Amino acid sequence: MKKILLPLFLLCPLFLSANDTSGTVLPTGNIQFNKQDGIKMSVEALRIRQGEVEVNYLFENTTDKDITTQVFFPLPKQDFIRPYMDDYFHDHAFNFKLWVNGEEQKYEYKISIYQQYNDGDTVYDNRDITEHVWPVLKDKIKTPDSIITEGRLDDILSALPETQIKALAEQKFITYDFFYEDSDDEQSKGKKWQSAGKWNKAVTFYWEQTFPAGKTVWVKHTYTPASFGNSVGAPNNDCMEYQSKNFEEYDKFITAQRKKYGMDGNEGYFYFGVDDYMEYILTTANNWQGGIGSFNLMVESAAGAVGCLNNEPFMIDKAFFARNLKNFSPQGNIGVEYIYGQNATGEIIPGAVDVPRKLPDGSYQLYRVGGPANVRAKPVNGKVTGKLADKTYAWAKETTGTEGWYFVVQNNVSGYTFKDNLITVFEQK
Repeated sequence: MKKILLPLFLLCPLFLSANDTSGTVLPTGNIQFNKQDGIKMSVEALRIRQGEVEVNYLFENTTDKDITTQVFFPLPKQDFIRPYMDDYFHDHAFNFKLWVNGEEQKYEYKISIYQQYNDGDTVYDNRDITEHVWPVLKDKIKTPDSIITEGRLDDILSALPETQIKALAEQKFITYDFFYEDSDDEQSKGKKWQSAGKWNKAVTFYWEQTFPAGKTVWVKHTYTPASFGNSVGAPNNDCMEYQSKNFEEYDKFITAQRKKYGMDGNEGYFYFGVDDYMEYILTTANNWQGGIGSFNLMVESAAGAVGCLNNEPFMIDKAFFARNLKNFSPQGNIGVEYIYGQNATGEIIPGAVDVPRKLPDGSYQLYRVGGPANVRAKPVNGKVTGKLADKTYAWAKETTGTEGWYFVVQNNVSGYTFKDNLITVFEQK
């Protein structure tokens, strides 16, 4: 029995990723998402730190037949054509890697191109133009990381036969207009061929996968997410729109951070800025049988972050944000943006570490609790501050000087538990 499946990790336009999900590749090369019965996403462990995403899944085949599928992992759309290159827009190395049951696997990738266009008469929102423009570009784009400047695009288009250029222009894929060679708008270099409207690209990694009857398959991805920042200090997350109740929570958090770093006056326009926004699409998980059995999120931060999970805001004052949700059918996606302080002269505020930030060695991993486990304020004989139920999941890591004890977090419970209470979830077979 053969179907085509998609991963549920989507990076939205500008930048994170999505979860595996079921779908079909159409003859046009487009992907149509389908409901997939027979395969359950029993466990998902999504760990996000600045510059790194790791996600582990346990997929369970609940049928008595093997299911062979083509699995897709789509990354978010991002800018494909830029007037010029700068610090925010440049070729980005995704460094995508894949493991199945602990063994690294090969994969292929597909690049799709989408257009946003509005000339007053014609409006295109996310028009798939891949089959029309990719034949022109495919020999010039060597890797999924590539971004192309409008100057380079003009060179490529200008070398085409006149009939082909005319056909592309008539369909409003390209236009002949002013082009600025760099960021100085006064240095116009005349009219050149360029993209009509905005072109985004979407990179999708894929591979063929067999899910044996009645068995569980462990799939792991790691990659470097693309991200961007802004210069206004406002959140990029949709769940924190200006003047909303969620925005009020965000504003209170940022105000507290400014005071923490001694910025409660009018020291600078940037105040406590937002940088490195990332997004991860969860809603495609609903295409699997019963959603996600146990969804586990860990966001690690060195200097603080704000984010949205299922349309609800979360704020990280330091270190981490951890959540465990059972039988989870996502209604929204995840957005994360890391924050840092900057004063009027552009100096980074002491205590708010500049990009890139370095987290302490060692990362949280997901464990299953074996029997009810006490959580203590300190190792060994510390005060009991909480309990973890049998067979639940929790994030934990070994810490220096606490041999035999792990620091563990699950929702609002955090503290130390003895290592024998924890069972490794993802282990090589």
